[in-house]
Amino acid sequence: MEGKFEIPKFHYFRSGNPYGGSVKNFRFRIKPSDEVLKVWAWPGPYCQEVTPEEQWITEEFPLTESGLAEATAWLEQEEMKDRYHLT
Repeated sequence: MEGKFEIPKFHYFRSGNPYGGSVKNFRFRIKPSDEVLKVWAWPGPYCQEVTPEEQWITEEFPLTESGLAEATAWLEQEEMKDRYHLT
């Protein structure tokens, strides 16, 4: 997939692998589970484990190639929000 995020191809997630990354102050994680891709986004600078849960935004998408495309599009839209670009 091309775009702002370098997301692995679908077979990576179908094999059960999670993935996380960041762009500037935007942090995200994608984890396959029970036929869904669960996606989290939160403002940096810290990792998810030490960021308060109330700062996480979570969405779920089908564990399919089109679901991964939807998740990637969601991440790109989410990253543009002001909450990730506060100084």
